[in-house]
Amino acid sequence: MSNVDGIEIKFSAKKMVLIVVTALLLMLAGIFSSSILENNQVGYYQIKQSWPKGDITVRNEPGIYGQYFGTLYTFKKSETIYLSADQLDGGKGAETDAVRVLFPDGWADVSLVVQYTSPTSEKDRIRLQELYSSNAAAKSLVRQQTMAVLKNTGSLFNSGDAYADKRADFIAAARAQMLDGLYVPEVTEVEIKNADGTVRVEKRYSIKRDENGIPIIKTPSVLHDFGFGIVQFDVKDMEFDP
Repeated sequence: MSNVDGIEIKFSAKKMVLIVVTALLLMLAGIFSSSILENNQVGYYQIKQSWPKGDITVRNEPGIYGQYFGTLYTFKKSETIYLSADQLDGGKGAETDAVRVLFPDGWADVSLVVQYTSPTSEKDRIRLQELYSSNAAAKSLVRQQTMAVLKNTGSLFNSGDAYADKRADFIAAARAQMLDGLYVPEVTEVEIKNADGTVRVEKRYSIKRDENGIPIIKTPSVLHDFGFGIVQFDVKDMEFDP
């Protein structure tokens, strides 16, 4: 074989090695690309735990960032919770069923939609991630608070008042407790004189207040503690026990 042929053979071998190495590099880049760069979308924020030091940072703005093998936790800045029997809201189910509220004299299935905003300060966002670790867990936290609020509000009203005369007050008290915490109920007895001259005693239910007229709270709101906000609290329907 001539020297020319030898040169050609040597060149072809080097070229083959270069192709193989390039292919391997491209394959590795494809495997690790999702761990090198990450895109934060509009309407979300991300908590990053760096590798290998474990430093925690918060990404608030949308765009592409260097992940560099760190661990990311993605949260939505705003979420909507449906607790409703309305088919447009998903109908009956484990996640969307209306909340049964017990009043002192009956019950009602309350359907509502709640829109909330996640914490805005970096300190609160990091603390939320440390304790609840995911957006789904944070959403579950708000759902549980909503259900607790509705059930507690039932102890503050007669069903007849919540159905008609004080329905707006029922909704306002429920919404306020989302961030204030659960109010202490107060029961008073009122003597009512009947037409025949007899007297009957009727119980009235309301919110217990301090000397300044401020509602007394028995359980502070964890949502307020984390810096959540309530954008919408829409009671769509109250289906009372016939």
